[in-house]
Amino acid sequence: MDVAEKLKKDEKEFDIIIACDTVIHFNDQIIGKPTDSEDAFRILKQLNNREHSVYTGVTLVDSSLRSTQFHEKTHVVFGNISDEVLRAYVETGEPIGRAGAYGIQLKGSALVQEVRGCYNNVVGIPIFELVKQLRLFLKK
Repeated sequence: MDVAEKLKKDEKEFDIIIACDTVIHFNDQIIGKPTDSEDAFRILKQLNNREHSVYTGVTLVDSSLRSTQFHEKTHVVFGNISDEVLRAYVETGEPIGRAGAYGIQLKGSALVQEVRGCYNNVVGIPIFELVKQLRLFLKK
């Protein structure tokens, strides 16, 4: 809402703002983006050969500052990956800046054994649900 309020205050025109953020839920912990390469390796070791949930929260705000929120949940299972492969993946730099320290749409796909739910949610934007929610939001 802060962005929408600032744009409104500065008299900048906009039709709709779409804001998304993705986190990982594993063992009753929220895992965001790694702080550095060692943190990325630690996160990947935690997720290795296990299932975790990916949540993306989405907020829609229109120019009248009317808003709605929703979230999407997807289950992801990592395969049993060797430390050597995990380190090599971390060394690509790809894990930095990504929730859970992997990019499923890039090299990180090699770590993933199974996805149950919306693949695009794991990428960072649950497109199908977003389009559905946009239609509902714009009808109101």
